[in-house]
Amino acid sequence: MYSIEKNSTGKVLDGPVRVKAVILSSGGAAASAIFDDSTDGSGTKRITIKQPANNDSKFAFFGEKGIEFVNGVYLTLTGTGAVCDIIYE
Repeated sequence: MYSIEKNSTGKVLDGPVRVKAVILSSGGAAASAIFDDSTDGSGTKRITIKQPANNDSKFAFFGEKGIEFVNGVYLTLTGTGAVCDIIYE
């Protein structure tokens, strides 16, 4: 397993890949993370996570097999100070 940290919208990984877990941390504003099966944001939405503005984190585990992204992983990240850690293989 591997991990990558992102603090902005953009391409995360080329596919195929399986996302096993996500940690979304909010900053001074509510945060959201939307993951598309693409490298440019034009693909099918596969994961949506939201976290209130309280500088806390939300951990989402997607099981042993994870969620498959065939074409790649594109993250749309919103919220001032938001950080998203993606665990994948």
